[in-house]
Amino acid sequence: MKNWLHTFFNGYPWVEFLIAWVGIGLAAVAVNFAVDKILELLGDKRRIQFRFVKSIFWGLAIPTIGIWMWFSSYDNPFNEYKLITSSESTKGLITKVEPESDLVEYNDSRRSAVVYFYYYEFNFTLPNGKFITSGGKEGGDIPNYLTNVDNVPYPVEVEYLTDNPEINRVKGMSSGNKTIYEWFRYPILMGVVVLLICSYFGYLIFKGGLKDYKAELSQLSI
Repeated sequence: MKNWLHTFFNGYPWVEFLIAWVGIGLAAVAVNFAVDKILELLGDKRRIQFRFVKSIFWGLAIPTIGIWMWFSSYDNPFNEYKLITSSESTKGLITKVEPESDLVEYNDSRRSAVVYFYYYEFNFTLPNGKFITSGGKEGGDIPNYLTNVDNVPYPVEVEYLTDNPEINRVKGMSSGNKTIYEWFRYPILMGVVVLLICSYFGYLIFKGGLKDYKAELSQLSI
């Protein structure tokens, strides 16, 4: 079940965003209800001030949480940018491959399909002699050239960052973006859309909170 969810969310990241936001929204409603009950025990002016502070908090928190969710849904897109623009290359070996599959249901569970993917492990040696082992995941069946890596490791080219070699990848794999255009079109464009949407809702909350704050203060002064 866990593997199926991981595969599904990799294919449909917006579903994960939606589910997470629904959970955050329900939690926010519960917290807001509890805070309102507590505020009823305070004086009018302090209650008005606290509500305004609360609107500022949510106005900033919504875009912040949105960007954090986007950022955590990818393997750090800024590291991938560095791999595209300023990585070093060296020879490496894929030494292990493990096939995986999940049953994906759709059309209200009336139909299903098997999704295949595989994990692989590779290693390489830095110029200073340090030996590094890493891994990755690709969709589909194991290609023929990797079926015998347990006996005959498959040679590959590995890209890595000189200041942090633990950030690396096998060059040419289909899961990785290979150009700045691909990198911008997929992970970055999604992040920009999420930021704009979340910022808009944050602005509406702040604007409404400021309007209520001014109106309630003016009523107190009458």
